[in-house]
Amino acid sequence: MGNKIDLKDEEIVVSTFLKFSKIEYLEDFRRGKLYMNNLNYFKTCEKSEEIKDEDEGIKIFFPKGKFEISFTPYNSGKVFKTTPISDGVIRTNEYNDINIFCMYTIYEKHLSNDFKFTISEKIKKDKNYDHYLFITKPAEFIKRINCSIEKISPTYFHQRPVEYVNKKEHYGEMGLFKKFDNYEHQNEFRIAIQVPKEMKDENNAFRLDIGDISDISIIRKTENIEKEWTITPLKCLDSDNSNVDKQTKNANKI
Repeated sequence: MGNKIDLKDEEIVVSTFLKFSKIEYLEDFRRGKLYMNNLNYFKTCEKSEEIKDEDEGIKIFFPKGKFEISFTPYNSGKVFKTTPISDGVIRTNEYNDINIFCMYTIYEKHLSNDFKFTISEKIKKDKNYDHYLFITKPAEFIKRINCSIEKISPTYFHQRPVEYVNKKEHYGEMGLFKKFDNYEHQNEFRIAIQVPKEMKDENNAFRLDIGDISDISIIRKTENIEKEWTITPLKCLDSDNSNVDKQTKNANKI
């Protein structure tokens, strides 16, 4: 199932990429313009609760009660313990100028047992996400991104799925590709890049031009997404290859 995506340092299987936004931004995206705000924008944006995340770019996090400090005087046999440390957060500004492009993606692990295609009500009800762009060939899309990146030689470039962690359990590094699981419904695939300031606009955003992608993309209304998408278990279709083709076309019929 899905498409193998070459991320240079690893390979993952992705079913598809979706980008939720206003139609005017998606039309620009379809022309191959990937508008990438910097991380600080996502920390402070008041435009939408789905966009703003004050915890973006935390360097290290550990939850309440996970650590305590003790003092044991040499040869005394006594141990003095402190009160367990409350939520420990080490924040940093080192990621603030890195530019980010986010997409919703579907992996095998996201498919429900009843084969229903659903997205979060938070996404469906957000007025900033009234349309979405569907990437029909995700491997080709990533290939075009990689080719464009090679031409500009950024000081930092990485792309991968975001890992979602439980705030009560996780301790250790966070960084650019870990978020708390209250955002897990976004199923985010993230592209992060750092370029010289002169390549950015007055808002510190960067626009990556990968060339027109109208041949591998479709724009639709978000309100109809669950009506237009279906999930069909291929094992039920193996006995009839022609039926597989028919069902696959129907599954992505726009």
